[in-house]
Amino acid sequence: MTHPILAWYADRGILVSVDAMRPASRVGREIIVALEAMRPLVDYVPEHLRRPVDLTGLDAAFGHAPSLL
Repeated sequence: MTHPILAWYADRGILVSVDAMRPASRVGREIIVALEAMRPLVDYVPEHLRRPVDLTGLDAAFGHAPSLL
């Protein structure tokens, strides 16, 4: 069921794969790095379609103190 979604993102060069079978702290860092790398793509999203995303809760979810991310 997810193959068409994955293909859509891959075709646009915006698919990032993360190995989630590693420790949560490492997975979390990799996700944050991937999101930061994609930050410049925001300029291509029309202003009226942009939605804020609060990532501050990821610290606890990945076993970090807030200052580590």
